[in-house]
Amino acid sequence: MKKLNLLLVLAGMFAFSACDDDSNKVKPVDPEVSALSGTWNLSLQVPYAVGEMDPDTWEFERFVNPYPSISLEWTAKSDTITPNADNLSLLGTNLLSKLLPEVVHSITLSENGELTAEYYPSPIFNQMWDSSDGTWKPVEESALMTWMASALLGSSLEADNAEEAQKLEYPLYPRTWENAPSGLVSWSLKDGMVNLKLDMEAIKAQIPADGSSVSFDAVIAMLSGFLGEDKLNDLLENGIPLKYKMESDVLTLYIDKEMVAPYMEVLLPLLPGLWEMAMSAVPADMAPLMPMLLPMLGLEKIEDLQTIWERNTDKFEIALHFKRP
Repeated sequence: MKKLNLLLVLAGMFAFSACDDDSNKVKPVDPEVSALSGTWNLSLQVPYAVGEMDPDTWEFERFVNPYPSISLEWTAKSDTITPNADNLSLLGTNLLSKLLPEVVHSITLSENGELTAEYYPSPIFNQMWDSSDGTWKPVEESALMTWMASALLGSSLEADNAEEAQKLEYPLYPRTWENAPSGLVSWSLKDGMVNLKLDMEAIKAQIPADGSSVSFDAVIAMLSGFLGEDKLNDLLENGIPLKYKMESDVLTLYIDKEMVAPYMEVLLPLLPGLWEMAMSAVPADMAPLMPMLLPMLGLEKIEDLQTIWERNTDKFEIALHFKRP
């Protein structure tokens, strides 16, 4: 599990690194690099909080936090055209912004171009807060779907106003964070974006083929199959670009519709097969709940995602939010 979590951090949370080292030369530090450098903690804000009920409409006011750990925004050109991704955006943000802080605590961007991260190497569904006696208790496997459902449906935390809602944070489970190995990923500013570059040999050395449930070569082969060898090689050779913005003490790294379009064109036609494969791997005790998943997302069939992307997508953005400690 330790190797699996590390691979997830490397693949999904940019804990990769490869430095362009020229130790004999002292280069002046770009002011923009200096501004980005340092440690950034993953934001723990709840994505949504409920305020007071309107007595005239019997509806609760929903406050939207601008900086959950991860947010998915997929807006429609027209709300009257179906399907659209409104439900997917809401539920995806709810779930992912609760899962990610269980694995990643912070990233550090060094002025010398190295990127490192703090992560949790053990199974993440191992403790849950018991409000009845104020203790942390192990999560039973049978309770996992209940936790997932509550994460999807959103937080029950309440706030009196938007200002208070923006201060709400999840009660993060107690963790002993570990530093990901250094020398796996480098970062730089390129064409106005944060560019991340992997040292493939260094990463592979951290995830040996023998004695591990994770095969690095198999992961690369799978990515090559999904993205195409040319697209994968381009990412590995030239790096992974991320747009960024800084607002007060918040760093946002994100990708938008234009950036993901070439990969969506490859991935979306593969979804029916991938969905069938995923459903066949669902544990037996969770299988009865799976037919409810697509309707919760506002979809009749998994192919609807391709229809939404091609016919009814206005804005698409996946953003990660970090704050200064």
